[in-house]
Amino acid sequence: MKKTKIGGSDDGATFIVDDVDLKKYYLMGFFGSQYVVMPEESSDLSAGCKPDKIAKILLETDDNVKKQMFSGEEWELAGGWSLVVQQVDVEGNKVWVQLNKGGEEIDTSIVSGDMHLTKQERTYLYKDADDNPVFYCYVDSIFKGMDIDFVVFRYAFLRGDVTTIEDGGSYGAFDVDSFKVPVVMNGIDYAGSGSGTVLHTGDDALVMSSNAAITLNPNKILDLYGDFYLKTEDTSAPCLKMTLWKTCTITVPDVVLEDENEGVYEDIIIVDLAEEDNEAQILSSTKDESDVSSDINDGNEDIVQSSVVAPGFELLVGLVGLYCASRF
Repeated sequence: MKKTKIGGSDDGATFIVDDVDLKKYYLMGFFGSQYVVMPEESSDLSAGCKPDKIAKILLETDDNVKKQMFSGEEWELAGGWSLVVQQVDVEGNKVWVQLNKGGEEIDTSIVSGDMHLTKQERTYLYKDADDNPVFYCYVDSIFKGMDIDFVVFRYAFLRGDVTTIEDGGSYGAFDVDSFKVPVVMNGIDYAGSGSGTVLHTGDDALVMSSNAAITLNPNKILDLYGDFYLKTEDTSAPCLKMTLWKTCTITVPDVVLEDENEGVYEDIIIVDLAEEDNEAQILSSTKDESDVSSDINDGNEDIVQSSVVAPGFELLVGLVGLYCASRF
């Protein structure tokens, strides 16, 4: 369980909006990407969850990110989702927002920006039929300028569609064994970063095991699932170096070159999850972060696109260590 950005902005034990607790979520890594696990009860996170229904986190803005929007402006979020500010009412201190997916209206609402209200009352939430949050953001403030009015949003969160993991299902070289930590894994510290990282028998978890023999010969690449693979390197006997990698493709459309010709760059990013450096550096100086689309999935999900501009461009893979290599 991890505290959300919007939950961390409030000192309360819960952050209830429309009978949904946004204070925390259950976070799970799944082949390098970050997923939120659907809780048993959306209004009571202490009820726990079985990690068989997960949804990829498409967007979660940092604490210091503020999105300024004018009336009629559209914010391209990710995965085909966008937020449109239909109208800013400064006199009434409220904003009319519309949530779209694929250009089609999904939801619309009027949200107050009155500073006398609680943060929960100034939060726009769109949830699914099971009352699990899909998108939310918080109205930080509403301003009246000389010629135009605008609203400022914070703590935006968006997740993708829910995927069900079936008991006994196969994912490349792995089969799903169970959703509980077995006795043989009791006491294993899987992260080594302090309290709360030790497995205990019976804990909720997605437990998978290889469905075929894996022979670790030197200088080999072993496909695991999607773009996830193991790479072995020969070292002085009797040691064999083994690292976990993920290949990610980032395509930047319609980049104008110095000779004024239009083209498309494709960077192949190789992610080494064994190293300590956890920042991904794109080895191309021609990119505009607001136009970058990243596909770090197994090819079965929509490309993630974010219009949030933040210092640098980071690729989150759920594990530590990133090496990048690019080509044109």
